[in-house]
Amino acid sequence: MKGQDERLLALEERVAELEDQLREARKGSKGLRIVLYIIYGVFILLILLGVLQFVSV
Repeated sequence: MKGQDERLLALEERVAELEDQLREARKGSKGLRIVLYIIYGVFILLILLGVLQFVSV
């Protein structure tokens, strides 16, 4: 019984570590996602400005 309890405790600790790693990975990807949205927005604005220049000529 004691050996099973130790193994179960070790598994629970490992699961907690993996959950923490997953949370950290999601936080990092959220920041990256925001940066990519800003970059995409800038490209879309540049394309729209280019189209407006050709239309207004």
